Amino acid sequence: TRRALTPTTAAPTRSSCGLRQLEQDATRRLGVHEGNAHAVVDDADKILNLKQIEGPILINVWASWCRACVHELPVLTSLHRTWKPRGLTVVGVSVDKIKTTTRQLVTAHQIPYMVVYDHANLAADLLAVQMIPSTYLYDRQHRLVFFRPTVVQSDDPELKAALEKATAL
Repeated sequence: TRRALTPTTAAPTRSSCGLRQLEQDATRRLGVHEGNAHAVVDDADKILNLKQIEGPILINVWASWCRACVHELPVLTSLHRTWKPRGLTVVGVSVDKIKTTTRQLVTAHQIPYMVVYDHANLAADLLAVQMIPSTYLYDRQHRLVFFRPTVVQSDDPELKAALEKATAL
């Protein structure tokens, strides 16, 4: 059965929504499952397995109908431009049901990073996404080093420290 994702309205606390458990689930799940469990569809309708991306990866699960998600797009674009030279791959995982809606938003906002489609919520389920936007940062060994189930801010010191750690050689 499909599960509805809830847009973020306020920043949750670790105790208020079981963030420790969500972090543990996200860490375990990206590194363990095989096959197409991490498969999403790219813009050319090719299947992409997120585990095949080498190096540090920042995964942002979002939707075009989520105002907080759209508000966050410039921050993700800035993170992409700043950290790409250090090997970071930013991937936006859209849970929109209609691909053309996502494409229009990507074009309108001139998003320079990879955006993939998760119509069936396979990646969202795998990452135990409870609300959107949700951001997961994995280091070069694909270990979770940062998780935020709300909008990320460019001036977040915790995010910056995690990006330094994730992109360290």
